[in-house]
Amino acid sequence: MNHFFSKYHWPAALFLLFVCIAIGTQTHAQPSEETKQSYLAHIAAAGSSFRLNDGVGLKRWVKQAPTALRNWEWDYLNRTSEQSQQTAVFGEEPPLNMTLSPDGKNILLPSILGNVMHYLADDLTPMAPYTIGATFNYDIAYHPNGQQFFACSRDTMLRCVDAKSRLNIWEINSGGFGLARVCVSPDGQKIAFASWRYDKTKGIIGFVSLFQTSDGKKIWTTDFGVKPILGLKFSPNGQFLAAGNWDGQVAVWKTSNLNQVFKMFDFADRKDYTAIDDLAFSPDSKQLVAASKCGEPRIWDIESGKRIGSLQGLSQAVMSVTYSTDGHYIFTGGDEGVIMVWDTANWTLVKKMFGHEGRITRIIAAPGGNQLLSLADDNTIRRWQIGQPSWFSSEPGRDKYVYAFDLSTDGKVLAMSAPKNQLAFWEIDSGKFSHAINVLKDPLNAIDFSPDGAKVAGCNWGTEAKVWDIKTGAVLLDLKGLEGGGSSIAFSPDGKWIAMACRKNAVYIWDATSGTLHKKLEVLGGAYFVMFSPDSKRLAAGANNGHVYIWLTSDFNQENLLKSHSGGSFSLAFSADGKSLISGGEDGKIVLWDLITSRMLFASKVHSQRIWSVAFSPDGNRIVSGSADFTVGITDARSGELVLRIAEGRSGIYNVSFTPDGRKILANETNGRTLLFDGSK
Repeated sequence: MNHFFSKYHWPAALFLLFVCIAIGTQTHAQPSEETKQSYLAHIAAAGSSFRLNDGVGLKRWVKQAPTALRNWEWDYLNRTSEQSQQTAVFGEEPPLNMTLSPDGKNILLPSILGNVMHYLADDLTPMAPYTIGATFNYDIAYHPNGQQFFACSRDTMLRCVDAKSRLNIWEINSGGFGLARVCVSPDGQKIAFASWRYDKTKGIIGFVSLFQTSDGKKIWTTDFGVKPILGLKFSPNGQFLAAGNWDGQVAVWKTSNLNQVFKMFDFADRKDYTAIDDLAFSPDSKQLVAASKCGEPRIWDIESGKRIGSLQGLSQAVMSVTYSTDGHYIFTGGDEGVIMVWDTANWTLVKKMFGHEGRITRIIAAPGGNQLLSLADDNTIRRWQIGQPSWFSSEPGRDKYVYAFDLSTDGKVLAMSAPKNQLAFWEIDSGKFSHAINVLKDPLNAIDFSPDGAKVAGCNWGTEAKVWDIKTGAVLLDLKGLEGGGSSIAFSPDGKWIAMACRKNAVYIWDATSGTLHKKLEVLGGAYFVMFSPDSKRLAAGANNGHVYIWLTSDFNQENLLKSHSGGSFSLAFSADGKSLISGGEDGKIVLWDLITSRMLFASKVHSQRIWSVAFSPDGNRIVSGSADFTVGITDARSGELVLRIAEGRSGIYNVSFTPDGRKILANETNGRTLLFDGSK
């Protein structure tokens, strides 16, 4: 007999057992209501910081959110708060500017202590700095051959330095009195210098000069404005030189005729401070963009002189601007500390890149087009992977309006409406366009992949519904018998049936193998959406009168009728176990039903306008919704509480879906734009 459990020791054993139970209970205790509210408050504050471009606040609120309740929304905001790939931190020698060698391998930064700091671009490894005899360096630029660089400094000197030997090749007095910029012509023969000088009678005068790169000989100079000039660029083809000053003026000269200004641009219609701190030519040299302290970068066509765009929505000064190497995007940075990515096709914001915690003073697109480098007042350089700023945006597969939208069951392929009555297919991982197939005569309203991903079914507002091979585009089935247009179509997960919601008060069921019409189910008020349960045993339909019909697929007899919404029930989703169903409708509510008891578990008002689409996360903990109010909502599937609202839409969000791994959410706007929200850990 074990002596521990003798009559003398059993009370101690019993006490120990109680202690163990108590500890276990505490370990598995549910978070308190206070913890839940704290989590929701932190996520809401982080979401607000994102919308307000407050990167510091975004990081702080995400970091402080209670750990026990962290879910997809936390992963998404945490990933968003730091998107740079690598960071180098400076000590007590903050640089004022940055240049990248032509081969993209070396970064040089002029510092306020007179040194030129040197980093390797691939991994931001610090190298030995250059000592060039200056006291305070303003700007620096590489020669196109990468063997020399040029620096201007507070001591008014302009220097040419051998990048390998680290020796000064020549130095001259630039004539500048303070802040200055330099840039080198693409042919490597001329260096442009811009600064200001003081005249006793005229005051401050801005000027631009050209020097020979070989020996520093001045070959041209002209006055421009009465303020410092901090925007200075040659066009990539070498035909133009542009300068922007703190009066909000931009002058463009033809390098073949420097005697007169070719074009003048300005911000004269703005009444606020419009000082220009940076300029950038498009890669084809046809456009010029100016970064201004008024927060509205503007783009002009060089030849016509017309303003062709402006980047709207920024509330603080823009200090740096550059084009992507392919010209498809413009990157801006400034006082907000966030890199903004703009689509040059329509001048709209497509992405925000958080990471810096201070004003961004310089952005450079690296050769090759895959990386971006940035410098900020937080004493860091950061390296970014550009990736795909605007997903699923290639012209052949990008339609003006998109309603048909679906992910394959394996999460590898996205299909959506394309121009010319086609259906486009895209790679999910890369966002790249794959191919398109011809479909119906009139635009598609809805599509659905077959369970094996080899086929896709589609319908429109006419009386057309077909099934195609996704690779060849061959019509496999022509679904006959329709008496009205369809707004939703679905394969059963077992591949046996195809169902379609018809506005003429019916749901149609076809045999998915033969295409034979099997049943026509009556739906009062007209059907809008159909979906099978994961085990294929039930079919649910959302009706325009707000009801949800449920049939058993064994005989298609009606099992239930759920009164979900005041107005249409526009989207449905079954839980993974098939025991629960959510609906989204006209009233902006998400309704959760227990299908075993037919009990409504919650009806949560999460949107201000109709909900077009709802979906469960794969783990069942979250519900994503897309609405006509231009937002995507993330809702707790247990409590019905809205956890996060993502307000990045520019039109109604018509479809939303989690990828099968639960890491990403894909959403499409009715205007054709596809949004991707990445919650990968």
